Amino acid sequence: MQQYGMIVMEPFNYTEYSLESLNDWVHDAMNTDATPEQIVKTIIDALQENVDYHMEQMNKNAYTIALLKKNV
Repeated sequence: MQQYGMIVMEPFNYTEYSLESLNDWVHDAMNTDATPEQIVKTIIDALQENVDYHMEQMNKNAYTIALLKKNV
């Protein structure tokens, strides 16, 4: 029996996709009028946003744990 039109897809690797996207974005940014300082500032700002978000989440979780322990 023959199968026609069957597409076999590889498992999606999000890490690889994300790193390839980062590579593309670096190349894109470097080929604009942006200064190296602007590019560095943008990267630092993105990393700081990530840190801030996770700190907020950690604080929220820590506070919730404290409340739960207080009520036990």
